[in-house]
Amino acid sequence: MVALYCPTSNPDSKEKFNVTVLEKSQKKFQKLIRKNNKLQNYVETLFTELSENPFIGEKLHVNFDGCRSIHFLKNKYRLVYQILQGKPEIIILEIGHRKDCYSDLARVLGRGK
Repeated sequence: MVALYCPTSNPDSKEKFNVTVLEKSQKKFQKLIRKNNKLQNYVETLFTELSENPFIGEKLHVNFDGCRSIHFLKNKYRLVYQILQGKPEIIILEIGHRKDCYSDLARVLGRGK
């Protein structure tokens, strides 16, 4: 796992969550930002927002219980993550284009081809 965003704790605010990206997702993200520069800034902003409010994503159901998803850039991309129980940590499982994000997520979670 690669830690992309680890906020420092601020005693005046609520506890912030650390955002960690799986290595496979990090590699995929690097490929995406080579094609689209806006993506990097947008995703970094999402990481900041997630560290402050991890429940902004919608809950996923059926095959992906416990995961949450954020749709961004005109619903074209997905960021899928899990909030670890008992720890202030978020694991980014998948960042990608909507057409193959969920099939890739199934592979990451061992629930598909």
